[in-house]
Amino acid sequence: MTIIFLIVFFIFFSIFFSIIYVELFIFFLFLYNIIFNMYFFFYIIFFFSSISLVVFLFLVIL
Repeated sequence: MTIIFLIVFFIFFSIFFSIIYVELFIFFLFLYNIIFNMYFFFYIIFFFSSISLVVFLFLVIL
């Protein structure tokens, strides 16, 4: 029982931290595009960051 719990715990945290890294990566791209005024990429990155943020919040709520 303890082993199963640890495996689930490990999987959850690996997903959690991978989403955080993706979110940071998107955030840096977002800042880069604000600096260089690439509006098309700006909207794409905003869209993907909003999706990843929703997934992130969903996992936090769970």
